[in-house]
Amino acid sequence: MNTSSETGGKGAWLTKIWRVARWVLLAIFVLYIALAVYRFPVVAQKQKSDAVVAKIHAQKLTREVVLGDLPNEPDKEINDATVAGVDANRNGIRDDVERAIYFNHKDSAKVVAAEYQYAMAIQMMLTQVFDTNTWIAAAEETSRGDACVGDATGDDFQIYLKRTREVENMMVNTSTRHASEDAAYMFTASFTLPNTDICNVDLNTLPN
Repeated sequence: MNTSSETGGKGAWLTKIWRVARWVLLAIFVLYIALAVYRFPVVAQKQKSDAVVAKIHAQKLTREVVLGDLPNEPDKEINDATVAGVDANRNGIRDDVERAIYFNHKDSAKVVAAEYQYAMAIQMMLTQVFDTNTWIAAAEETSRGDACVGDATGDDFQIYLKRTREVENMMVNTSTRHASEDAAYMFTASFTLPNTDICNVDLNTLPN
């Protein structure tokens, strides 16, 4: 019998198999690591996008803001130095715009509420958008705000146009803000706006 020779042959054959398998396993491991490294920025970007989308939809105008105290008039130079401007009371509406809307329409809390909501949504469009998903979220909110202005206005289309343009002109009033708006709209995509829950604050609950 030639048992030792056969055993030696099998051992050498198994050693060769293991050497090949080891390189194959190493190649698979390296490929897995490379794929994980490649995918990490994509996953991180999606997580960031999802978080901002949730933040955009969570930002809602409240009755307390509509009927509450106004912030002080901000310093114009400081206010216009950035896209976001000054929002000292942190309600999502730029202070100069909040004051202007109130003094333009203080005889109607309904109009003030609708224009506040629209201004808040435009602020998010200017400051929160960095991809298609965040643009869609901001566009949904600006469309709701625009429609709420329509609800507060009634059937007079010309007044509705005047009021929406009033807010748009106040919100996008510097070259930096115009540039930010243009950058946001580079991510334009289609979306569907629900027909219900247009206004964050029920206009019928407001005093006038």
